[in-house]
Amino acid sequence: MKVNPNIQSHLLSWYQEIAHFVSSKPFFLRWPRYLWEYQELSNMNLKELSENFSLLEQDIIVLDQVHASDVWVICEREHTQTNTTDAVITHLSWKLLLVLASDCVPILLFDRDTKVIGVIHAGWRGLAAWVIWNTIAAMKNTYRSKPENIICFVWPCISQNNYEVWGDVAEQFQCDFWEFLTQNMESVNTYFLDVRNIAAKQLHSAWILEHNIEISKYCTYQDSEKFNSYRRSTQTWEVYEGNNVLGILLK
Repeated sequence: MKVNPNIQSHLLSWYQEIAHFVSSKPFFLRWPRYLWEYQELSNMNLKELSENFSLLEQDIIVLDQVHASDVWVICEREHTQTNTTDAVITHLSWKLLLVLASDCVPILLFDRDTKVIGVIHAGWRGLAAWVIWNTIAAMKNTYRSKPENIICFVWPCISQNNYEVWGDVAEQFQCDFWEFLTQNMESVNTYFLDVRNIAAKQLHSAWILEHNIEISKYCTYQDSEKFNSYRRSTQTWEVYEGNNVLGILLK
């Protein structure tokens, strides 16, 4: 499996009861909604993941991400392999939770007390709908997690200076996150949006402690040798081969 050892979470690596990984190009998945595209390669990569973690393929959970704010809670051993949602949490061991991201904000979660894991996919729509806050709330309501025990790893995403958005998108954040918007002086009615720090502020608002949040500074758009980027592919005619992948597992 193509893993990038330089982008592992230092915080999560302290805990022997979990495993996590971060993919590096050319490893990627286009599944489950894009089975017709890169299907053979995606299936091969899923098989490689199952062998690497000694799992059945049905124990690899891949979200059908739709930029929403719903949270999937997996409480039973028997479950589907996917669900139309952008976040999932579970207390079950040997379930590999995956999140796919091109430029959006992907987050790994681990409650070191209740031994609950989770993943979040937060694009601008998910951030505007408070998907991060909803996921922390689901951990509290379902597993009685306490925010001070939750460890968070915010994985590489697009940086603010590479993420230009139209005014209608900017309006979604002008009330609660105005400090993470910068008007583009060279273009009418466009702004640069800092999704990385919006995600961090949402974690803080859910009472996650500062020292329990690790934020990668890599940019998926700029670091073309390491990451896939949908926005970069549309602007440079680079072939878009799929999402970046990261995951977490409770042993």
